Amino acid sequence: MQLPKLVRDKIPDLIRERGAVPHTRLLDSDSYYLQLFDKLREEVSELEHAPCVEELADVCEVLRALAFHLNIPFEEVEQERERKYQERGGFQQRVLLEAIIEPDKSEQAT
Repeated sequence: MQLPKLVRDKIPDLIRERGAVPHTRLLDSDSYYLQLFDKLREEVSELEHAPCVEELADVCEVLRALAFHLNIPFEEVEQERERKYQERGGFQQRVLLEAIIEPDKSEQAT
């Protein structure tokens, strides 16, 4: 485990229960915000290397924490996700956009 790192709230208690002593500090708002992004990268990397429901749940928990920190109700995030899904679709069809060829403006004028 690489330290220091942001951990779930009950992790220090779990460390104490096994007889070890955790050294912790509480982060200010700006540091917490930055650490949430570090944690998100960590959890996404773990999901990439070991795809399973537990790792996906960890990613979701960090996203919930980010929403809470930004004062955005997670239900609002889900509503926006659904709106965008209805408007633009999802990612189920595995579409990779490789290029966009814009029409030649001079040909359109004639």
